[in-house]
Amino acid sequence: MTQLAAALENAGISSFRFDFTGNGESEGSFEIGNYWREVDDIHSVAQHFHEANRRVMAIVGHSK
Repeated sequence: MTQLAAALENAGISSFRFDFTGNGESEGSFEIGNYWREVDDIHSVAQHFHEANRRVMAIVGHSK
């Protein structure tokens, strides 16, 4: 995802990367199959950008 973010930046396109709660460098504890919490995380990110008068044009996901 870092390479994709760099390519988007080079093209003049803003991007935002985050880890779901309990994954990677985020806070919280990991829970297998807690998809509703992940939906809440995505909603929080989209809401943040909406409140900042930014448009979310696409959501791209990746899992190892």
